[in-house]
Amino acid sequence: MRSALEILFHNTGRGFLTASGMTVRDATMGIFNRGRCDVGRVFSAVESGFTEQNKWETRNPGRFGGPTHSDCSRVATRIAFPRETFGRLQVGVRGADDLISSEGATKSVAENALRIGDIVRWADNNNTPKHFANFIFRDDSGKPLVFSKSGERGPYEAATTRDSRWSAYGYGKIRGINSAQTGYYRPRN
Repeated sequence: MRSALEILFHNTGRGFLTASGMTVRDATMGIFNRGRCDVGRVFSAVESGFTEQNKWETRNPGRFGGPTHSDCSRVATRIAFPRETFGRLQVGVRGADDLISSEGATKSVAENALRIGDIVRWADNNNTPKHFANFIFRDDSGKPLVFSKSGERGPYEAATTRDSRWSAYGYGKIRGINSAQTGYYRPRN
């Protein structure tokens, strides 16, 4: 039986190569230059989340949802800031905003400059944070693919940033914390 990541990589082809820095095109675009240990750490978190989700779905056939110990903010900040969130029980979307905007913690980046583990932030029309995810790689068409957990009771999932599920869940649009920011954040750890 193949793991969730093997299936995801098989179904996205070139996307895995983009994230792992294995092609000349990717290297020249600057998509991968944070080091292979980040790749292992991020994909280990993704694999762990998908494994937990698979076990939950096996125990709860036909039900929508997922394990109840984390939400999007905890998953995203744990991946992006592994040292800062160690031991925290819950971060919350406002806490994630505070962590992202704390001095020197992140920098806003363009969508085309995303690197593995970067944070993507969704907010409503009032710029209230609604959802967070981590960039893992680009799909074959070049769209950013992110990993997240939708709420404390929601599933671990991966989808492109343009997937309709994000608006169907009521997360709004990708927005920066401040108007000059993109909604895509690179941790400076």
